[in-house]
Amino acid sequence: MNKENFKEVREISVAEAKEKISQVGGFKFLKDAPIKIRDNKEIVSLAVIDDGYALCFATQNLQNNPEIVLQAVKQNGLALQFASRIIQDNKEIVKLAIGQERFAFKFASLSLRADLEIQEIAFRE
Repeated sequence: MNKENFKEVREISVAEAKEKISQVGGFKFLKDAPIKIRDNKEIVSLAVIDDGYALCFATQNLQNNPEIVLQAVKQNGLALQFASRIIQDNKEIVKLAIGQERFAFKFASLSLRADLEIQEIAFRE
């Protein structure tokens, strides 16, 4: 399926999505995907597990889903920047993100940036 045809696709199976992600990567896959696919939790999950940055192309609904964001920040802590503000205030997800990539600290909520435990994780040597 080429890029032009893919944009016209309204439905895709999880198996087809998995194959396409293995070919082009999760980031490019979601970038080129229509909104219905970018709002499919199972498909977006596959994409962010492959490339956490793919979260930037997920719908707001899924950027606000703790399970999806958790998978994204496990792959790349900096994916926290694409999470909703509510998720950026989720201490467990933020801890995981900055534990994976300390520079994710700047994408945490203001209240969590003031949290001593979060600071300790972000700034330890």
